[in-house]
Order: sequence, then structure tokens, then C-alpha cells
Amino acid sequence: MKPATSIRTRKLRIDIRLDPEQKSLLEEAAAVSGHSLTSFLLANSLPAAHAVIREHQTTVLSRTDAEKFIALLENPPKPNKALKSAVREYLKNITDSDGF
Repeated sequence: MKPATSIRTRKLRIDIRLDPEQKSLLEEAAAVSGHSLTSFLLANSLPAAHAVIREHQTTVLSRTDAEKFIALLENPPKPNKALKSAVREYLKNITDSDGF
């Protein structure tokens, strides 16, 4: 993970609305862990953000599915009529919309 940026170079701000109990809880957690509220929130939210993004960018296949996928990559089926039609439509749309 990238190291935290120093406070002097930070330029952006996020405002959140929360009730007094939520704010008190966050402030207490920051204090007992020896962090400012900002550093506590960053230290705990950035890893969560990375995990969410990683989860949505990763596809995990079973061994059987992975073998089928590799086999299709190595020996792709011939294009059928529907695929050929879709490619023609796509090419028509990109040339019409880009002015080429």
C-alpha cells in the first residue's frame, strides 16, 4: 500500500454527516489508538477501499472453469451469425458516432 501523504501536501477534503454518537465513537477509537481522527479514518478506510476495488476487479474460477476458459482461448469457436451481426452493428455505430 502507498504511504500516507503528509498533511502539508493534502489539498482535498471530505465532509460527512453523522450523529453525535457516531462522532464520539470515532473520536474515542482514534484517541485510544493514538491517532488523530483524520489519520484514524484514513488508516481504516483506505485498506477497506482497496479491498472493495480488488474484489470487484478479480474473477476467481474453479479449476474446471479455468480449464474450460483456457481451452476456449486456445481453440475459439467459429463466429456464428449473431456474433457477426453484432460486430457489423458495432462497427456501424462507432463509425457513425465518431464522424469517420
